[in-house]
Amino acid sequence: MNITSLLSKDLVFFLESTEKEAVIRELIEKLHEKKLIKKKEQIIKKVLEREALGSTGIGKGVAIPHCKIKEIKKPIVAAGVNKEGIDFDSNDKKPTYLVILVISPTENPTYHLQILAAAAHLAQKSDSFMKNLRNSTSSIEVYEILKEAELSES
Repeated sequence: MNITSLLSKDLVFFLESTEKEAVIRELIEKLHEKKLIKKKEQIIKKVLEREALGSTGIGKGVAIPHCKIKEIKKPIVAAGVNKEGIDFDSNDKKPTYLVILVISPTENPTYHLQILAAAAHLAQKSDSFMKNLRNSTSSIEVYEILKEAELSES
């Protein structure tokens, strides 16, 4: 599975926020503006409840906040990039530059885990991957960098 198979180019954003909760709110607000979700406050609450269990900042500049909700039929994946870095309480204590938000239906927890695993795989990419993301200038470019990374072996 590849994240880019679930992620559309119009769900890739450059983030203004630099703190974990603000980033989560910003991404969910963008999904709400695009009418992909209805109950944004409920989703924010669920994602923040998950974060309270332990940070989804997995290190190497990547965070994967996520939740499962009943109100959707298929997973929603959005990506956000902040070139300056986000304090996401990551395991390696380093800034996060790529945030992949995953919202899945509750009916298929296995698929949810597969999506998270695919997103986590991006943290294993080379340092040039993150450098390219940080140097990107458009959402389309970020999408293409993600797609290329998923296709490469490094």
